[in-house]
Amino acid sequence: MRRPLAPALRGLGSAGATRESLAVPAQVATAVALSALGGLVLVAVEDWMLMLALCAAAALVAVGMVRPALLVAVFVLVRPILDYYSGSRLGGLSSANPGGALGLLLLSALAVLLAGARSLFQPRATWPFVALLVVSAAAAANSLLSLGGTIGLQPVSEILRLAVLVAIYLLAANLFRDSKAVRNLFVMVGLSGVIPAAIGIYTWIASTADPGEDGVVRLSGTFSGPLPFSAYLAVCALVLISAPPRTPPGWVRLPALALILTALVGTYSREGWITFLLGAALLLWRRRKARVIALAVAAALVIAIVPTARARFLPGAEPSSTSGGTYSSYNWRIGNWQGLLGKAAERPFFGWGLQTTAYINPRARFGFDRIPGSGFDAHNTAVRAVVEGGVVLLAVYVLLIATIVGRLWHIQRAEWDLRPFARTVYWIWVVLIVIALTSNDPFEQTTTMYALLVLTGSVEGAHARWLGSRPGDAIGEG
Repeated sequence: MRRPLAPALRGLGSAGATRESLAVPAQVATAVALSALGGLVLVAVEDWMLMLALCAAAALVAVGMVRPALLVAVFVLVRPILDYYSGSRLGGLSSANPGGALGLLLLSALAVLLAGARSLFQPRATWPFVALLVVSAAAAANSLLSLGGTIGLQPVSEILRLAVLVAIYLLAANLFRDSKAVRNLFVMVGLSGVIPAAIGIYTWIASTADPGEDGVVRLSGTFSGPLPFSAYLAVCALVLISAPPRTPPGWVRLPALALILTALVGTYSREGWITFLLGAALLLWRRRKARVIALAVAAALVIAIVPTARARFLPGAEPSSTSGGTYSSYNWRIGNWQGLLGKAAERPFFGWGLQTTAYINPRARFGFDRIPGSGFDAHNTAVRAVVEGGVVLLAVYVLLIATIVGRLWHIQRAEWDLRPFARTVYWIWVVLIVIALTSNDPFEQTTTMYALLVLTGSVEGAHARWLGSRPGDAIGEG
């Protein structure tokens, strides 16, 4: 719903702010952001690609201050290309990289919107997100007190990441509220996987991709690894296959899908394949059963014909030194969860602190068991939450996800022009929840969550405007 921000902040509507009203805060924010980015450029001067990316981010500052919608659009298209640098660190801060710099620009854009707007549309999950930030900040303090210099600034980086998730959710809900804007945003998210997919396929053809421990070349594209790459490709493919006709037109959609699905196969990621196939079945079964059957047959043929795919997805693979074979992968996960839950039982209410999973996990990567931070990730959102923040953080996550999914359930049932888009976002959330509880932690895959939250926010904002435009409906319904 629409709520006043504060009496002193009145003067502008939620659609945006005039250039005159934003002049002073824009200049201040621009100066601060440019100074910060300039400092990052100086300390990263030995990496010319990183320096170039930071300079490009600095060039977006002025645009983002007065045209935040354009900044969000650029972020959606560019962030997947920069995911590989998400592990880069400057001054010990893991968020100090090109992707992190873009995220900070979104925070600046949100600050300008807050400073100039009379009221801000608050999508339903706004306050659960605030609760997540508050509880996570307390968990971060717990980490720093418990591990100090050992864990470094990882908890601080995680808080910044969560803040950017909130920012893109609120910005999308306030800046993309009409039908055309929402449709364009979905097209951008769907097509944003094309360049990473093309780069991944090129490395495959050129044989420059690195083989894994089992000798299989798994594509990572522009991402930090095959798992986050596959999750993002799966989301992009689901957006494209479920969009209404001519959104985008077939001559754009079909080549894009061909590239994205080819790269998705090349990731050899069970998570990515299941995300796409399960999502496609949920989205298309009622309307296009033949397509679902064709996709299932194609997947079965790939697994049956391609030896490397067969080794990844069917029983009989040899166990590896780190995670076990295909047949024992789930058993390994159960053992990993049991070990972490045993540690969580030692601190059930507030946990061990943010980003401590890899430090307290009894299971460490082979050969690195004595190195701090070498433990395995949780591979489960609920387990990670209870380990790092106890039942308090877990409860907040449950509240947040239930709020988002519950709101989308009602929106995708309403008879309005953007119902197909709301339905797509709803079922993607459902699939990722399944993955989060059975296989991996998609909520740690930053680029995927950015894409999903920008779509979620835009659908919620557009639905609230649609409700307000109908005679007899409460304008403040959110």
